[in-house]
Amino acid sequence: MATALCYNSVCRKHNEGAYVSKLHLVRHAECEFNVRHLVQGWADSPVTELGIRQSRAAGDYIREAGIMPTHAYCSTSYRTEVTLREALGQVPGFEHMPYERLDDLREAYFGLLEGMPSELVVEQAPFGNFLVQFGGESQDHLGTRICGCLDGIMRRPDHESVIAVTHGAAARVFLDRWAADSPLWSPEFFGCPSNCSVMTFEYSDGEFELVNVFEPHVA
Repeated sequence: MATALCYNSVCRKHNEGAYVSKLHLVRHAECEFNVRHLVQGWADSPVTELGIRQSRAAGDYIREAGIMPTHAYCSTSYRTEVTLREALGQVPGFEHMPYERLDDLREAYFGLLEGMPSELVVEQAPFGNFLVQFGGESQDHLGTRICGCLDGIMRRPDHESVIAVTHGAAARVFLDRWAADSPLWSPEFFGCPSNCSVMTFEYSDGEFELVNVFEPHVA
């Protein structure tokens, strides 16, 4: 188990009096398209057996780190929902926690490249405007979407400790916005965080700060 910081659902108060809440951003588990090296944006595929183990390892980390989520979210892609349910299943008292599925937490849209061999994507994430020529989503649009969605979530009342499951390129764009110079993470998977990475941010007054990254190295 990687060294991890411990958090609970109680907001910490900065010296200047601003309350700080926590966002635990998770990339979904390994799925069939990952194994087959197919492009998977808004398309979906089943989570693999390894992906289930990765999800449960992320849940073990959440439990052992003392994280007590007040709210949970995932994208409308089934692979994020499975990841969230399997992770919460490892945390006593949170096995049946309700969660909300949001379109804006989805992966980048790859247009005509959806379901195609991943070798056709010659740009690593973040993709800039590469996908636009295929009818896909620009990096700027993805960044506005994912950053706006997560900021909106954290501004909701009583959102002291949030788990949100999203996707690789979406997480990368968010990291580039808020943790571009942080030494806490490295782009291991096609320029993106690895499957079931748990990236913990402190949030206050519209600002995110990356404070810990856990990566479940599961065979």
